[in-house]
Amino acid sequence: MKTTLVFFSLIFLGLLLLSFELSFGSVDIPLTQVIESLFKGGSDNKSWNLIILESRLPRAISAILAGSCLSVAGLAMQTLFRNPLAGPHILGVSSGAGLGVALVIMSFGLLGFNLGGPVSSTVILLASLAGGMAVLFLLFMVSLRIRDILTVLIVGIMTGSISMALVGILQYLSTDYQVKSFVLWTLGSFDGVTNQDLRIFMPAGILLMATMVFFIKALNLLLTGEQYARSMGLNVNRSRLGILMITGALTALITAYCGPIGFVGVIVPHFSRLIFKTSDQMTLWISSMLIGANVMLIADLIAHLPGSARILPLNSITSLIGIPFIFWMLLSRKLIKGV
Repeated sequence: MKTTLVFFSLIFLGLLLLSFELSFGSVDIPLTQVIESLFKGGSDNKSWNLIILESRLPRAISAILAGSCLSVAGLAMQTLFRNPLAGPHILGVSSGAGLGVALVIMSFGLLGFNLGGPVSSTVILLASLAGGMAVLFLLFMVSLRIRDILTVLIVGIMTGSISMALVGILQYLSTDYQVKSFVLWTLGSFDGVTNQDLRIFMPAGILLMATMVFFIKALNLLLTGEQYARSMGLNVNRSRLGILMITGALTALITAYCGPIGFVGVIVPHFSRLIFKTSDQMTLWISSMLIGANVMLIADLIAHLPGSARILPLNSITSLIGIPFIFWMLLSRKLIKGV
């Protein structure tokens, strides 16, 4: 009963934050006008309709998806590697996506191609997906040959380091404008996601998160140790491979549409464990989605500074939220509980 009550409280908080996200920004819009735009065929103010339906609503949905997907991926990674600091980006997938974007922005620029204009976002999206999925494919092939999960983790970290090294070389050889374009992408943002993008982004994210449900039992058994999990009939290697592929795909998807977003996937599973005081993966799976969505909505609200035209880097906001929390958990020795 208590768990259900907390779930409904998180849903209510999410709806409240969503209303703030749609109402506040460089232009403040009354909540009544937001409701009319969403449910009553549109407000009398056409510019407000445009702001809500074409800008703020896609941004809010993207924030909810990103927070939920990254949190679910982080929960699975921490359980799989039994490491409280494991996160969605630990496998190097986001670094591979960054390399793909760097190749497009900087290499093509060096060759004299101009990627400005509306085509730019589509090309960058495809490049990010290609880079992330290339790393994921590499990890898949390694997992087929190497059964040690820690070795797969090390391969992912090394792949990420190699990707960042190549990005550094490209930055050194590129112009200031090209480097700035790439750096702006690495700051993370939901503003570039359109309603058309959501037609692919939203069902893909929901499907991948839903697929993780099939591995809830495996994750619960892996918490008890590999030997016990095997004695209960779990195919450990197959389960590991499936979890790796889903978490990698979630990371690649979010990175492609929103840029690399740090710390949310690391801290939210710990928020869930602190609130619910359980290691049951089903409870943590649901709570991580809800808390992740709320945390990301809060971060995006802060980034857009209600009443101001300035937009702060999203990654800076998530870092300012995440790093102090991790320090607090380290100092209070709460970081390893539930993992």
